[in-house]
Amino acid sequence: MKEKEKRAEGEEMTIESIFEVLEERVEKLSARVAEMTAENGRLKKDLDAVSAERDGLKSALEESKSAAGKTESELSERLAKFEAERTGLKTRIEKLVKSLEEPETPAAG
Repeated sequence: MKEKEKRAEGEEMTIESIFEVLEERVEKLSARVAEMTAENGRLKKDLDAVSAERDGLKSALEESKSAAGKTESELSERLAKFEAERTGLKTRIEKLVKSLEEPETPAAG
């Protein structure tokens, strides 16, 4: 803006004034680069923290899936065992009922 003002007034820009303007711009850019570098560092730290949290959650999920798979197979085995016991008990009860329904036969002798 200073350049335009000086040109508008008809003043000639000297090499000294050009360098001053360039130095100001370089200082502003340098400050902005420092800000962006600091922000980049914060973002990288945040990214590392989020990545670590994600990895922890991923491990927990895998453990849960593994435990659920084991639990499911254990439950299936227990169910099969209970069904086998139920079938055995049913057979025994049917035999007992049948023996009670049959007339008693006197012992030969």
